[in-house]
Amino acid sequence: MTRQRRVEANLISATRKIRSGAGVAANDLVVAIVATEMSFRPAWWRLLEYCAYVLLGRPCTIGWCQAHSRFWEEILHARRFKLVPKLFRAEFHYLVASERVKAIGRFDQRNVLICYNGRPSREYVERVTFVVKYCRMLQIRCRTASRVGAGTHHLPSLTPRTRPRRSPRPNPPAQARAGRHGETTTAASPGPDRPARA
Repeated sequence: MTRQRRVEANLISATRKIRSGAGVAANDLVVAIVATEMSFRPAWWRLLEYCAYVLLGRPCTIGWCQAHSRFWEEILHARRFKLVPKLFRAEFHYLVASERVKAIGRFDQRNVLICYNGRPSREYVERVTFVVKYCRMLQIRCRTASRVGAGTHHLPSLTPRTRPRRSPRPNPPAQARAGRHGETTTAASPGPDRPARA
């Protein structure tokens, strides 16, 4: 698996986690920002940030959404040890990121990313764009599935589905051919007026 495929797989996995907590009506851009921030920091690094904030009381960026600890305290009205249970639930990571994006205002995606991240790299923007497109694809597939009566609780994958190959149809049986005098013969048997070979 190439590096690009690994990154896409991680983004898809993170997107599903966030959407499972935020619900289907989640904002695509907010989900994309949280998933992108998750993809740049492994779990062990986020755990160190939790320890630095909870045990040492050091202000820092924490969580999947990488928001500053003061945003978490203002939005969730909890500090340090009381905040720990909420750091392991997807809906709170989405909520904090959503409030930050609302505070930025109604701008286009580029301005939101600049205000949220500071100096987003090209790869950062590409990952956000990838997740936004993936979320929109999920919405289209879920709407299509609901029209035909299928369940929408399963999130489809990004890779297109391949249709199973159909087995070839069996050849129809050989039809008997009618002779001149109404007699039925097969293709191998000679007709009534045709002499058989010796």
